[in-house]
This record gives sequence, C-alpha cells and structure tokens, in this order.
Amino acid sequence: MHVWIATLAACGSSGTEDFPSVLAPLEENQAPWPEGTPSDPYPETLEIVSGGDAELWWAHARGFVHADAAEVWAAARDADTVVDRREVDEWEVTPGTVPEFEDSLTIACTVHDVLTISYDLTWVHELQKGERTAPERVVAQWDKTDGTPFIDTLTGSMVIEPTDEAGVTRIELVEHLKASLRDDETIASYLRDLHGSIAATAHGDPLPTYSR
Repeated sequence: MHVWIATLAACGSSGTEDFPSVLAPLEENQAPWPEGTPSDPYPETLEIVSGGDAELWWAHARGFVHADAAEVWAAARDADTVVDRREVDEWEVTPGTVPEFEDSLTIACTVHDVLTISYDLTWVHELQKGERTAPERVVAQWDKTDGTPFIDTLTGSMVIEPTDEAGVTRIELVEHLKASLRDDETIASYLRDLHGSIAATAHGDPLPTYSR
C-alpha cells in the first residue's frame, strides 16, 4: 500500500525525473509466468516475487490479461486505472507532460492521513514494435517526479506484448520503492491492484474498489 503516515506528512521536491531515451524494464524480471492448464494456458492471474531491504524494496510480476494488446495498452494509459486508488484520495491529471514519448501523463496525487501529503507520479509510454492499433511491444515507466521527500524512490516499469493466442496479452511489471515505513508488500499490493484494474478496464468492467 502506498501510504505514508501523518508523522511523515511533509512536502518537498525531488525534481524532474530524466527518463531514458529508450525505455526498458528496470531490471530482469524474476517472476514466473502463471501456470496454465490445457483449458486455459494463459490464466488471467499474476505471479509476484519480491524482496529487498530498507535501502530499496522491489517486486517483480508477470501475468496475463484476456484482452488484445491494444485494449490493454489503452487501459494502461488511463490515469483512473493506474492510480493507486487504495491509498490516493484525490488526483488530478495533466496529459502530455513528456512529449517525446508516444503517450505521457502526470498524476498529482493527494493522500489524506490525519495530515495531507502530495506527490506527482509521471507515466511515459513507448511503442517499440507494431502499430498503435496493433502493438507488438510497448514499454512504459512511471516515476515519482515531485512531492513529499519521504518517498525517496518510487519507480516502475511495464512491458505489454501479445501472446500467440488471439485476445490474450502478457504483462510484465517491476517496481522499486524506498520510503519510510514501507516494504516489498507495499509494492506487491499495488502491482496486484494494477493488474486487476487494467484487466477490468480492458474488459469494459467497473474498476475495483479498495479500502485501506
């Protein structure tokens, strides 16, 4: 869960993140793919491995979404879908904040937890293979680019690729976090929510609701 308690509720700035000119996963993904069955070789589930220490927590995830890659990518570009709705109480979206990429947006996140903290999370998307209507490889990255100094590192990557079965897409996720009183379960919780939210949006279903 991405929540920072009131004793840490302060505002500051980490400056603007310099995204690489060519996006790539933050590191090699160690998570296994979900195990399929003869009737469902690509189950719409997520496998996660995580670890780290107080210097840097991490989590890796791999899973499938039962929708084509264009629908999955469209869902991943929707701020309401990707924002951490379990913890963020209010958010405002500014599109096109990093115009050198195919898509980008910055989400100004506000968390009310006795006191209020805020931070900006910027997402960028790069179509690396295929067409916008039929992507074959998309890489996205998100980074905390401004806000509370008590989140030292909050960054992640996503890879979207179609499988060899029509209407099924694979998704790979990596996130790094260094923040007071947080650990790898913080990240794992968000990645589970993110996968479920992307699947819901891609299916045309209502977004899941979460409570702290």
